[in-house]
Amino acid sequence: MSVDQNSLAPIMSNPENVYSLGPNAYGKPATALNILRETIMGEELFDHAFKTYSKRWMFKHPTPEDFFRTMEDASAVDLDWFWRGWFYTTDYVDIGISEVKQYYVSPEPGSEMKKMMEERGVSIENLRPLVYLEDFENDTKNQKRR
Repeated sequence: MSVDQNSLAPIMSNPENVYSLGPNAYGKPATALNILRETIMGEELFDHAFKTYSKRWMFKHPTPEDFFRTMEDASAVDLDWFWRGWFYTTDYVDIGISEVKQYYVSPEPGSEMKKMMEERGVSIENLRPLVYLEDFENDTKNQKRR
């Protein structure tokens, strides 16, 4: 979608200063919330946070900032970058991926974790049941060395 940046206004603008109020007041916020639910947070986490917001602010007069804060509190996800980009500016979305790492979840500690436990004198029997997040690349390199 190509639009002249000079005719755009952030969602959080006074409506008297907005050229296209309909898309700015309805279309853009709806798109932002859809992206937040479907892509960034996931349906389950978004729904939980949204229900928390609904219960917390029922029969009160929340501001947009109350919504933003509650969604972050209830989900434990820092969304400042998202609110800033979608609601407070008209900047282009310019996100790049600099690195991709593959991890896997394991009930057993990997070689790096075993080394750390050994250095600290901790045995696996003394720990409560844990789930370990292992770096796939480093773990396969360590296994190849053996």
